[in-house]
Amino acid sequence: MRRPMIDVMLYDHLVFKDMHRGRGDAVKLNDLRLSARLAMGFGVVLLLVAAIMTVGWLGLHRSADATRTMMAVPLQKERLVSEWYMLTIVGVKRYTAIAKSTDASLADYFAGDVKISTARGNEIVKALDELPKSDAEKKVVAELTESRQTYIATRNKIAELKKGGDTDATERLLNEQFRPQAEVYLQKMTGYLKFQQQTLDEMAADVDHATQSAQTRIMVIGLLAIVAGALFSWALTRSVTKPLSEAVRLVEAVAEGDLTQTATAQGKDEIGAMVGALERMRASLQTAISQVRESSENIQNACHEVSAGNQDLSQRTEQTASNVQRAASTMEQLSGTVGHTAQSSGEANKLAVAASTVAARGGEVVAQVVTRMQGIHDSSRKIADIIGTIDGIAFQTNILALNAAVEAARAGEQGRGFAVVASEVRTLASRSAAAAKEIKTLIAASNEQVEAGTALVNRAGDTMSEVVQAIGQVNRIVGEISVASAEQAMGVSQVSGAVSEMDAATQQNAAMVEEIASAASSLRGQALGLVDAVRVFRISRA
Repeated sequence: MRRPMIDVMLYDHLVFKDMHRGRGDAVKLNDLRLSARLAMGFGVVLLLVAAIMTVGWLGLHRSADATRTMMAVPLQKERLVSEWYMLTIVGVKRYTAIAKSTDASLADYFAGDVKISTARGNEIVKALDELPKSDAEKKVVAELTESRQTYIATRNKIAELKKGGDTDATERLLNEQFRPQAEVYLQKMTGYLKFQQQTLDEMAADVDHATQSAQTRIMVIGLLAIVAGALFSWALTRSVTKPLSEAVRLVEAVAEGDLTQTATAQGKDEIGAMVGALERMRASLQTAISQVRESSENIQNACHEVSAGNQDLSQRTEQTASNVQRAASTMEQLSGTVGHTAQSSGEANKLAVAASTVAARGGEVVAQVVTRMQGIHDSSRKIADIIGTIDGIAFQTNILALNAAVEAARAGEQGRGFAVVASEVRTLASRSAAAAKEIKTLIAASNEQVEAGTALVNRAGDTMSEVVQAIGQVNRIVGEISVASAEQAMGVSQVSGAVSEMDAATQQNAAMVEEIASAASSLRGQALGLVDAVRVFRISRA
């Protein structure tokens, strides 16, 4: 079904290639009759619709096959395993009740249900064995079957012990073997159930992927069909409208007196012949008018150049005068600004000196803080040493109390009171050691914080030194700026005087240019009156 689509696209490519280059063996659309063009357009549309229908049918057929495959085996496995799981859950609860019950006849009461559940479990295992499985799935089923056999053997043993009246053995067997085996059995069954559910999810994902692929193919074919149809429609419409547009454009241009527009016949049909005749008419009319137009334009161009030159000169002179006035105003503002800058530089110099003094005092304070932090650090170390001594005493006391307790135990009844005292001493020693350990931990944390604070204070001192140096540099630079601002103020005053003189001279030049422009405009008006007679027609220059 793809071959007609390719043939149509290849045909369109050849036709458009020849239309663009103007040569080749393929037949141009402009050389065909309108009936042939319309038949070709409808044929392309029908072929594209057939291609879209074929791709859509194939995609739906594949999705249906994938859905049937998913519903056949994996879903059946998932249902069987789910039923198996529920039977096992009921069996575990049933035999747990038998083991914990004081009624020995409960096992006989559940015997019929157990027999039915076991038979159904065997049927499920047999049904799963008959269904096709992968190698990994076969391994999982084998492990699950082995766990089932172990579970059934332990379950039957519980029933036998319960019938024999051995309640303690039944309870031990329940807690030590049956429950762990049942848990492993259920975990493996849950894993197999998840495996089947994962298989169903993967097959559903495959179905979704196939559906999306079919939709994508339909969308791509549809878009290609739309693009191809649009291109062919555009080419068909353009083959009719473009020659007519050329003819209309040429006629409107001639009606407006524009003889510079040309038209080229793009086909051998009636429209092409009409365009050729109109082009020959335009060329003849242009030849008749060109001689009159040439003389008139020479006069008009000369007058226009004189008028334009004077007008341009007038505008430039006025612009220069305006710029000079703005420059004078700007220089006055600049003079005031420079003076203000010099004053501000002096004030900034004073502020920089004050900031340098404050920064120096800050450095001294930081040095004092460093000294105090070092003292705190030394005191914390001494406290830590004392706590270590207390910890050692508590440890030795604990050992002595332990030895006393041993001796009291050897003494028997006579040493019982001494043993109580030794136990209390050990308790007090342990509490002392624990308290000493906590205090030691707190002291260590305090030392770390003190060391961190000392480091931060040292860094603050270094930073304050750098600030003092930077403020000194700023003070020196501000002084230099103050001197330079004073010199700039003197220079700006001199420039302001020169700009005022330029303003007066520019005003005089502007008045003279306006007089010349008035004379040039009068001459241009007379030249335009001569050109108006032939301005209606516009011709191309050879």
